[in-house]
Amino acid sequence: MKASKKPRGKGVKAAMTLVPMRLPEQVVAYFKEYPNFSAAVRSVLEQHVDSAHHAEQTAINQQRLQNIMAEENDDEWN
Repeated sequence: MKASKKPRGKGVKAAMTLVPMRLPEQVVAYFKEYPNFSAAVRSVLEQHVDSAHHAEQTAINQQRLQNIMAEENDDEWN
C-alpha cells in the first residue's frame, strides 16, 4: 500500500516558484555559511519585500491623513 502525498490545502503554505539567478560571489559565500542556503536567502528577500510594502503603506496612510486634515481646514474656513 502506498502512502499518499499530503496535498496542499487551505491554511497550508503555498507552493514556491523556482527562480534561478546569478549572484555575486561574496553574496553566495555569505549565505553558504548558513545551514540552509535557500532558506537564508528566502528569509532576507521576504523581509525586504515586507519592509518595502510597509513603507509604501505608511506613505499612503500619511497622504490620506494630510488630505483629511486639508479637507477639515477647508471646512473650517467655509
